[in-house]
Amino acid sequence: MLFLSVFFEKAKEYKELLKLNKKDSARATMYAEVLRVISSFENGIASAIRQEFGQTGSLLSIRRVQALIKEQAESAAMKPFLYDARQKMASRDLGFRDVFHENISDYLKALSPEDFERFIGSESLDLEKLLDNDENRAVLNRLKQ
Repeated sequence: MLFLSVFFEKAKEYKELLKLNKKDSARATMYAEVLRVISSFENGIASAIRQEFGQTGSLLSIRRVQALIKEQAESAAMKPFLYDARQKMASRDLGFRDVFHENISDYLKALSPEDFERFIGSESLDLEKLLDNDENRAVLNRLKQ
């Protein structure tokens, strides 16, 4: 439900686009700014669920949770953040990974010189430093495949 609300695609579809295994974490492939938006989105939904549970004292139905997720996705406060996350994911994945997200293609924009420098240029992490971490090495190997 979260991926559908944020990226208009299921997590399974996202993993297929990146050619990840079923057990691979989709989050491990995401950009920090996108992860912050997802975290904020999840926290907003959790807060709404907690609040409604506190008022009613009963568990929420799946339909009610879906409605809360939809409300969160359409909230005026979240719209600019979701727009930014979709734009970053669509543009960076196409530019850096050659992955096209058809469902968020309307959010594509040219990569900024800052993005290019951050991820590819001299400001990016030295590959040797990156590979010193086993978790980073595993993520890089998945992306390479």
